[in-house]
Amino acid sequence: MLRKGFQDRTVVSQSKGKLRNIGPVSLKWLVEIGVESVSDLEQIGSVEAFCKVRAMGHNPSLNFLYALEGALLDIDWRELSLEECASLRKSVAGIK
Repeated sequence: MLRKGFQDRTVVSQSKGKLRNIGPVSLKWLVEIGVESVSDLEQIGSVEAFCKVRAMGHNPSLNFLYALEGALLDIDWRELSLEECASLRKSVAGIK
């Protein structure tokens, strides 16, 4: 569930090209896979975005996955619960 006001921000234009938790390299990767707005990220979700970035030949860390999920929730990725992180790890386990 998104917090108030979050749904109107875009990946590319929000805060000079920054989305919460998303740095310049991560932003570049997202644009490469066609994720150019919060709406795009909401549609595919953090796990699919992570997998698509990996499929493009990049080697994203689990922190990238957590950052994507935090961006969707509009929270700092470090605020994700241990259970949420474990569920995300399980979702991408074995995916190359």
